[in-house]
Amino acid sequence: MKKSFFLLALIVGFCRIQAQITAQFSIANIDGLTVIFKDESSYGGCTPKASWDFGDPSSSENTSAELNPTHVFSEAGTYNVCLNALSDFACLATSDMVCMDVTVVDTGSTMTTSHESIIAREATFLVYPNPVTDIFQLSEYYQFDNGDIEVSLCSITGNYQNTLYRGKGALIPSTFDIGSAAKGLYFLIIKTDQHQLVRKVMKR
Repeated sequence: MKKSFFLLALIVGFCRIQAQITAQFSIANIDGLTVIFKDESSYGGCTPKASWDFGDPSSSENTSAELNPTHVFSEAGTYNVCLNALSDFACLATSDMVCMDVTVVDTGSTMTTSHESIIAREATFLVYPNPVTDIFQLSEYYQFDNGDIEVSLCSITGNYQNTLYRGKGALIPSTFDIGSAAKGLYFLIIKTDQHQLVRKVMKR
């Protein structure tokens, strides 16, 4: 009886896939507070299983078992998102975890009634060329209210942030050089005392 049990265990163990799991993920799309994640883990032939933690405890859906989940973050900020890549019983592989800081920006406008003219013009406000290699332009010499103005470039992972312009007055420059930034997806953020304008910029 003991020999039969040992032989069965040996056969089951031998038939299980010898594999190594390497966890990896990317961001497929980001729109304001909504982010679509893509599991790019190497499962070595094992059936892929994922366990996500979005680092957003204020959300009732802070975790997910989907391979490519969509998460709406509770507010703007930088979140430490972790993917634990797992395997089923058919594999002898151990799990692997990877984490990444993801920055989201609320693209909704919070303005008073006196800013209705800016709201109307915001829909036609563009960044071009986009994707950009070095220098991009704004679609117009954009005018905000007088006061403090800051133009910054922030990566979606939050590990890069560069202030492109800071000053006072109603006008900001129309041309910016981001040649020193690495390739990837960024947020162009224009802030005034009472207004925030956000556009996505792809650096290639």
